[in-house]
Amino acid sequence: EKSVRAYTAIHEESNNTEEGIEAYYKTGICYQKMGYDTRAQGVFQSIIEQYPYSTYAYLSRIQIDLLKIIEK
Repeated sequence: EKSVRAYTAIHEESNNTEEGIEAYYKTGICYQKMGYDTRAQGVFQSIIEQYPYSTYAYLSRIQIDLLKIIEK
């Protein structure tokens, strides 16, 4: 949970920078590792919508696909 807070703070401070987007993505990864798949999926979807042409949007699509596979 400390990591989630730290990454969220970085994202809020520099949300439109590469570092900020990466921090937001890592927030989703943390949620996923903590078992909060719905929250993780929400973060990944938000990245796709807010930063559609970023590397992290591509990675977020992969994470969402993996979550769908795991749910089956």
